[in-house]
Amino acid sequence: METMATSPEIGVRRRLLLPVSTRHDVEAGLPVSMELAAALHSELTTLFVTDEAQIAACALPFPTVVGFSGNITTLDPSRFEAAVRHEAEACRRIFARAAERACLEWSFKVLRGKSTRLVHEASAIGDILVIGYDRLASPPDEMIAMARNFVPRRGGVLFVRGRAVRSNGPLVLIEPPGSPTDRLARFVGELARALGVPVRVARATDDGIADIARARLLLATIDNPLLDDVAALQRIMCNVRAPLLLLRGDFDE
Repeated sequence: METMATSPEIGVRRRLLLPVSTRHDVEAGLPVSMELAAALHSELTTLFVTDEAQIAACALPFPTVVGFSGNITTLDPSRFEAAVRHEAEACRRIFARAAERACLEWSFKVLRGKSTRLVHEASAIGDILVIGYDRLASPPDEMIAMARNFVPRRGGVLFVRGRAVRSNGPLVLIEPPGSPTDRLARFVGELARALGVPVRVARATDDGIADIARARLLLATIDNPLLDDVAALQRIMCNVRAPLLLLRGDFDE
């Protein structure tokens, strides 16, 4: 199902893109993605991505996998292809049922190739890319560097800590350098009203970490100098389980 959605506070086409390769990815990223898509009146798009490295590995002569028990399994390319199709269909069913129950506009796309390139090419102006932080196994500074490379124009990257406990806390904006732009302030205010939570502005210091720890959604501009402070990032990641939404500064860069 292909649709168009417009966010009233920004006036551009907006989607939430959820890249997945397993049912675990769908189940971990879907609740937050659905909530934000509903708040932003956005289409929710799942991208089922099969990386070309996996495809290439199965094309090698006699590819094998050594399991944790030490057992060696020979990979049959045809069985691998069938398993991928089965997993894609299972992901589509889970996603479709959840999106339709929530009355969300949605689409599901199957992509094959280099995963980072495919996700980058699939994004458009105004999109928000949803990434499961728990699956990255990357330190916070590398996570921020990746976000800066992939954040769409006028869009953002939403990092989800898998299976986080839902919080009734505020939407917390990490204090930007200078005053928030009118566009950013309007976006934050309208998103908070849609979520039914208040807005707090906090610093990632000892004084501000309590608000950050209680956040339902943590938001920052991706050009905030704080994100270059490794110690500050460690404080944030150790104290918050809320999703972290990183936006381009004024949505215009």
